[in-house]
Amino acid sequence: MAFTPITVTISDISGSPSTPAVGIVTFTLTEPINDGTTEILPAELRVVLDSNGEGSIVLAANDDSTTSPVGSQYAVVEAIEGAPTRYYRITVPSVAPGGTISLAALAPS
Repeated sequence: MAFTPITVTISDISGSPSTPAVGIVTFTLTEPINDGTTEILPAELRVVLDSNGEGSIVLAANDDSTTSPVGSQYAVVEAIEGAPTRYYRITVPSVAPGGTISLAALAPS
């Protein structure tokens, strides 16, 4: 079974709807993941936010039933100008409606 591609959208991370965020959000697997035929190695994947403070990236869901190891995550770093750098981990769900989910839905509050 192939990995499920999920589009993660990024918006509204500046904390101010009138000021678009400027910066970079990175995603890095915490460990290699495998679906039985394909392996994805950890590598830093960068999203430079556009002039509206938005962006998106397609990531492999890491909770598919055939994905191992169970419990793998993506380490996320939000490096936004004028804000403290945020570090956290997410699991990208294979059942995201329409194959898309917002980073805000995955990030801790």
